[in-house]
Amino acid sequence: MALVDNPRTLANERERRSESLREGYIPPEIPVVDPSVVYHDEIDEDLDPVTYEVLRSKLWNLNLDHGDTIRRTSGSNIVVEGLDFNCAITTEIGDAVTSSPYSMFFAGFADEVIKWTLEHRSMNVGIREGDLFLQDDPWVGSNHQMDTAVYGPVFVDGKLFGWLFNCLHQREIGGLLPGGFVLDANDVWAEPSFMPPIKLAENDVVREDVVDMWTRRSRLPDLMTLELNSQVSGFRTAHQRLMEIIERYGAPAVRAAMVRMISVCQAEDAVTPATNTARPRWARLIAWDAAGSCRARCQLCRGEDLNALIRSAYSRITDPAIQTERAIPKAGRGDVSNVHHHTMPRVATETSTLTFIGVPALSY
Repeated sequence: MALVDNPRTLANERERRSESLREGYIPPEIPVVDPSVVYHDEIDEDLDPVTYEVLRSKLWNLNLDHGDTIRRTSGSNIVVEGLDFNCAITTEIGDAVTSSPYSMFFAGFADEVIKWTLEHRSMNVGIREGDLFLQDDPWVGSNHQMDTAVYGPVFVDGKLFGWLFNCLHQREIGGLLPGGFVLDANDVWAEPSFMPPIKLAENDVVREDVVDMWTRRSRLPDLMTLELNSQVSGFRTAHQRLMEIIERYGAPAVRAAMVRMISVCQAEDAVTPATNTARPRWARLIAWDAAGSCRARCQLCRGEDLNALIRSAYSRITDPAIQTERAIPKAGRGDVSNVHHHTMPRVATETSTLTFIGVPALSY
C-alpha cells in the first residue's frame, strides 16, 4: 500500500489523483483547490431565528422539488417506486446541508464526490458557472457503477456558493450481464465500466459527445438517456429554486442558514439528550484474503488514524479473536464520521494478500 504521505499541494495533484483512483479517496477537511475557484464567504452573522427557520424550510423543500422532478421525468420504476436515489445541497466545499427523504446512502457520499472534484478537476478541466459533472466511480464515491451522480456548482457573483447533487441507480449501463450485476465476477474489471467525474455540461449546454460516450455502452441507450436527462432536469429545477431564494433573501443570509443547519445537526448528533453523553462515532473496517474469506473486522473511531488501524489489523491477523466480529456500539442518526468529520468513504486498499474495505456503519 503506497499512500501519498506528503502534504496535499497543487504540485502533487496528479500523484494524489492517481492514488485516489487506485486506493480510494479519503477527503481532507479542507480540499486543496486551484486558485481559479474563489469561494463565496460572505455570511450574515446576525441571522434572526425566524428567517433561519424560513430558509431551513425552503432549502428542505427545494431538495424535495429536486427529487420530485427526477421522479416525474426518469421513466424508471426503480426511481419512481423503489426510491433508489437521492439529492443533496452542500456548501462550497461539499459539506452536506440537507438531503431528500429517499435512499440516504446516495446523499451520504455527496461530500466525497464533490471534494474529489474540487481537488482534481479545478486545475483541469476547471470548475465554472454553468458546469455539470457526471460520475459513477466507486473509488471516488458510489455504491457500485450503476449508481450515477449528476451534480454541479452554484455560483453567486462569480464566486462558488455551493453545490447541488443527485444520484440514482441507472438500470442498464452495460457489462457482461444485463443490469450490471455480475455475480461471478472475479474483480471489478469484469463488471460494467466506471468513470471518475467528467464534465457533462459547460455554459449550461450539455455535451452530446459525453452523453454518447455514456450511453454507448448500454444495451438500452434510450432508457439510459432518459434517466440521465431526468437528473439534469432535477439539477436545473433545484438550481433555479436556489437562485430565487438567494435573490430574495441574499447570499449571506442563505449561507448563514446553511452553516447553522450543519452546526445544529452536529450538536444534536454529538450528544444523546437522555443521557447527555457523547455518542460513539465509528466505522467498520473489514479485511478479506485472496480467497474472499473475511479475516478481520475492526472499528475506526473519530480521532483514530486509518492507516495505523490497517497496519494494526494486518499485524494481528493471526489472532483468532479478530476473526470474530466484536460487539460494536451503534452510531447515532446514521451519521458516521472519520477523522475529518466526513462520512467514512468506501475505501479499497491492498496490503500483502489482504484487501481492506472501509464501509459506513449506519444505524437508523
